[in-house]
Amino acid sequence: MADIEKWKKIVISLHEQIFFDLMRNYLGDVKTPFNKHTLIDELAVFFSREKNIEKIISLIDKNDAAVLTALSILGPVKIKSLYQFFADKKNYYDFCLHLQNLEERMLICTDESSGDYPLLIISPILDDILEERIINPEIIIPSSAVPRETAAEDALWLNDPLLFSVFSYLLRQGQILKLDGNFRK
Repeated sequence: MADIEKWKKIVISLHEQIFFDLMRNYLGDVKTPFNKHTLIDELAVFFSREKNIEKIISLIDKNDAAVLTALSILGPVKIKSLYQFFADKKNYYDFCLHLQNLEERMLICTDESSGDYPLLIISPILDDILEERIINPEIIIPSSAVPRETAAEDALWLNDPLLFSVFSYLLRQGQILKLDGNFRK
Protein backbone atom coordinates (compact mmCIF):
# COMPACT_ATOMS: atom_id res chain seq x y z
CA MET A 1 0.00 0.00 0.00
CA ALA A 2 2.88 2.36 0.75
CA ASP A 3 4.11 1.89 -2.82
CA ILE A 4 0.78 3.07 -4.22
CA GLU A 5 0.80 6.11 -1.96
CA LYS A 6 4.35 6.95 -3.06
CA TRP A 7 3.29 6.54 -6.69
CA LYS A 8 0.28 8.82 -6.15
CA LYS A 9 2.52 11.51 -4.64
CA ILE A 10 4.85 11.30 -7.64
CA VAL A 11 1.98 11.50 -10.15
CA ILE A 12 0.26 14.42 -8.40
CA SER A 13 3.54 16.36 -8.34
CA LEU A 14 3.95 16.11 -12.12
CA HIS A 15 3.84 19.28 -14.21
CA GLU A 16 0.25 20.06 -15.33
CA GLN A 17 0.87 19.33 -19.02
CA ILE A 18 2.60 16.01 -18.34
CA PHE A 19 -0.08 15.02 -15.83
CA PHE A 20 -2.94 15.62 -18.26
CA ASP A 21 -1.07 13.99 -21.15
CA LEU A 22 -0.71 10.85 -19.03
CA MET A 23 -4.35 10.93 -18.01
CA ARG A 24 -5.51 11.32 -21.62
CA ASN A 25 -3.11 8.59 -22.72
CA TYR A 26 -4.44 6.01 -20.27
CA LEU A 27 -7.97 7.16 -19.37
CA GLY A 28 -9.10 9.01 -22.50
CA ASP A 29 -10.57 12.50 -22.49
CA VAL A 30 -10.56 14.28 -19.14
CA LYS A 31 -13.96 15.79 -18.52
CA THR A 32 -14.24 19.07 -16.64
CA PRO A 33 -14.80 19.67 -13.82
CA PHE A 34 -12.21 17.18 -12.61
CA ASN A 35 -10.48 16.26 -9.40
CA LYS A 36 -6.80 15.29 -9.68
CA HIS A 37 -7.06 12.81 -6.83
CA THR A 38 -10.01 11.07 -8.47
CA LEU A 39 -8.13 10.88 -11.77
CA ILE A 40 -5.11 9.37 -10.01
CA ASP A 41 -7.35 6.81 -8.31
CA GLU A 42 -8.85 5.90 -11.71
CA LEU A 43 -5.32 5.51 -13.11
CA ALA A 44 -4.38 3.26 -10.16
CA VAL A 45 -7.43 1.10 -10.92
CA PHE A 46 -6.32 0.97 -14.57
CA PHE A 47 -2.91 -0.33 -13.48
CA SER A 48 -4.47 -2.89 -11.15
CA ARG A 49 -6.34 -4.71 -13.93
CA GLU A 50 -4.61 -7.91 -15.05
CA LYS A 51 -5.46 -7.32 -18.73
CA ASN A 52 -3.79 -3.90 -18.70
CA ILE A 53 -0.71 -5.16 -16.86
CA GLU A 54 -0.31 -7.98 -19.40
CA LYS A 55 -0.48 -5.46 -22.25
CA ILE A 56 2.13 -3.21 -20.58
CA ILE A 57 4.44 -6.18 -19.92
CA SER A 58 4.06 -7.46 -23.48
CA LEU A 59 5.33 -4.14 -24.88
CA ILE A 60 8.61 -4.25 -22.92
CA ASP A 61 11.52 -5.05 -25.21
CA LYS A 62 15.11 -6.09 -24.47
CA ASN A 63 16.36 -2.49 -24.24
CA ASP A 64 13.57 -1.55 -21.83
CA ALA A 65 14.35 -4.60 -19.70
CA ALA A 66 18.04 -3.67 -19.60
CA VAL A 67 17.29 -0.15 -18.31
CA LEU A 68 14.76 -1.47 -15.78
CA THR A 69 17.25 -4.09 -14.57
CA ALA A 70 20.04 -1.52 -14.20
CA LEU A 71 17.68 0.76 -12.31
CA SER A 72 16.68 -2.13 -10.05
CA ILE A 73 20.31 -2.99 -9.28
CA LEU A 74 21.47 0.60 -8.81
CA GLY A 75 18.39 1.77 -6.92
CA PRO A 76 17.23 5.40 -7.08
CA VAL A 77 19.79 7.11 -9.28
CA LYS A 78 20.43 10.30 -11.22
CA ILE A 79 20.08 10.17 -15.01
CA LYS A 80 23.78 10.77 -15.61
CA SER A 81 24.76 7.95 -13.27
CA LEU A 82 22.40 5.56 -15.04
CA TYR A 83 23.69 6.74 -18.41
CA GLN A 84 27.25 5.78 -17.46
CA PHE A 85 26.02 2.21 -17.33
CA PHE A 86 24.91 2.42 -21.01
CA ALA A 87 27.38 5.00 -22.39
CA ASP A 88 29.09 2.50 -24.70
CA LYS A 89 25.76 1.46 -26.29
CA LYS A 90 23.84 4.73 -26.80
CA ASN A 91 24.49 8.42 -27.06
CA TYR A 92 23.09 10.63 -24.30
CA TYR A 93 20.29 12.12 -26.41
CA ASP A 94 18.93 8.71 -27.48
CA PHE A 95 19.26 7.45 -23.93
CA CYS A 96 17.21 10.39 -22.59
CA LEU A 97 14.56 9.77 -25.26
CA HIS A 98 14.39 6.14 -24.17
CA LEU A 99 13.97 7.21 -20.53
CA GLN A 100 11.23 9.65 -21.55
CA ASN A 101 9.44 6.82 -23.34
CA LEU A 102 9.68 4.63 -20.23
CA GLU A 103 8.27 7.48 -18.13
CA GLU A 104 5.36 7.99 -20.53
CA ARG A 105 4.59 4.29 -20.25
CA MET A 106 4.71 4.63 -16.44
CA LEU A 107 7.47 2.00 -16.11
CA ILE A 108 9.81 4.47 -14.39
CA CYS A 109 9.19 7.67 -12.46
CA THR A 110 11.18 10.72 -11.49
CA ASP A 111 11.17 11.12 -7.73
CA GLU A 112 11.74 14.79 -6.96
CA SER A 113 11.11 14.45 -3.23
CA SER A 114 14.53 12.90 -2.67
CA GLY A 115 16.58 16.09 -2.38
CA ASP A 116 18.45 18.44 -4.67
CA TYR A 117 18.47 16.20 -7.73
CA PRO A 118 15.53 14.23 -9.07
CA LEU A 119 16.16 10.50 -9.00
CA LEU A 120 14.88 7.84 -11.37
CA ILE A 121 13.04 4.93 -9.80
CA ILE A 122 11.05 2.00 -11.06
CA SER A 123 7.37 2.90 -10.94
CA PRO A 124 6.20 1.88 -7.47
CA ILE A 125 2.84 0.69 -8.79
CA LEU A 126 4.51 -1.78 -11.19
CA ASP A 127 7.62 -2.56 -9.16
CA ASP A 128 6.53 -6.00 -7.91
CA ILE A 129 5.39 -7.32 -11.29
CA LEU A 130 8.50 -5.98 -13.03
CA GLU A 131 10.77 -7.57 -10.40
CA GLU A 132 8.97 -10.86 -10.87
CA ARG A 133 8.74 -11.03 -14.65
CA ILE A 134 11.12 -8.59 -16.36
CA ILE A 135 14.09 -7.65 -14.21
CA ASN A 136 16.94 -10.11 -14.62
CA PRO A 137 20.59 -9.24 -13.90
CA GLU A 138 21.61 -11.75 -16.58
CA ILE A 139 20.38 -9.21 -19.18
CA ILE A 140 23.07 -6.66 -18.37
CA ILE A 141 25.67 -8.87 -16.70
CA PRO A 142 25.71 -12.00 -18.83
CA SER A 143 27.56 -15.05 -17.65
CA SER A 144 30.24 -16.46 -19.88
CA ALA A 145 32.24 -19.64 -20.04
CA VAL A 146 35.98 -19.71 -19.40
CA PRO A 147 37.86 -20.45 -22.63
CA ARG A 148 39.09 -24.08 -22.78
CA GLU A 149 42.52 -23.11 -24.16
CA THR A 150 43.61 -21.51 -20.90
CA ALA A 151 45.29 -23.78 -18.39
CA ALA A 152 43.54 -23.81 -15.03
CA GLU A 153 46.56 -22.48 -13.15
CA ASP A 154 46.99 -19.61 -15.67
CA ALA A 155 43.36 -18.49 -15.52
CA LEU A 156 42.44 -15.77 -13.08
CA TRP A 157 39.46 -17.41 -11.44
CA LEU A 158 38.51 -14.48 -9.20
CA ASN A 159 37.65 -11.76 -11.72
CA ASP A 160 34.92 -9.20 -12.35
CA PRO A 161 32.65 -11.41 -14.50
CA LEU A 162 32.69 -14.12 -11.84
CA LEU A 163 31.90 -11.67 -9.06
CA PHE A 164 29.09 -10.10 -11.12
CA SER A 165 27.69 -13.56 -11.86
CA VAL A 166 27.68 -14.52 -8.18
CA PHE A 167 26.10 -11.18 -7.28
CA SER A 168 23.48 -11.67 -9.98
CA TYR A 169 22.73 -15.17 -8.73
CA LEU A 170 22.36 -13.98 -5.14
CA LEU A 171 20.00 -11.17 -6.18
CA ARG A 172 17.70 -13.67 -7.90
CA GLN A 173 17.68 -16.04 -4.91
CA GLY A 174 15.90 -13.69 -2.54
CA GLN A 175 16.63 -14.30 1.13
CA ILE A 176 20.17 -15.79 1.38
CA LEU A 177 20.60 -15.62 5.16
CA LYS A 178 18.81 -17.58 7.84
CA LEU A 179 17.36 -15.82 10.88
CA ASP A 180 20.45 -16.76 12.90
CA GLY A 181 22.77 -15.07 10.37
CA ASN A 182 24.13 -18.19 8.66
CA PHE A 183 23.95 -18.67 4.90
CA ARG A 184 21.18 -20.83 3.46
CA LYS A 185 22.19 -23.86 1.43
